[in-house]
Amino acid sequence: MSIYKGSENIEAAHAWLNHAIAADTMALETTKMGYNPPNEETYSLIDPELATKLNWPGVNEFIANAPLSVLPEPDAEPPYITVDDMYRTYDEILTSVN
Repeated sequence: MSIYKGSENIEAAHAWLNHAIAADTMALETTKMGYNPPNEETYSLIDPELATKLNWPGVNEFIANAPLSVLPEPDAEPPYITVDDMYRTYDEILTSVN
């Protein structure tokens, strides 16, 4: 989530972001959608069985060992993305922020 440089109503944007990342909000969304929320406090607010299914007990080890340096295939075909697609998207975002 981000707020564009020069945006109006910055206070409202911050309020919305703070609400979106709050543990109780994420607990509701997690319960309804079953995704892993990044707010650790959320896991104490959801059903313990769901927390286990989401693999929270081993998430730190998983993240520590994740192959984060793996890039997309350079010759990927749609619907998959290429490294060039990633760079192009980054450049578009950077241009819109500047």
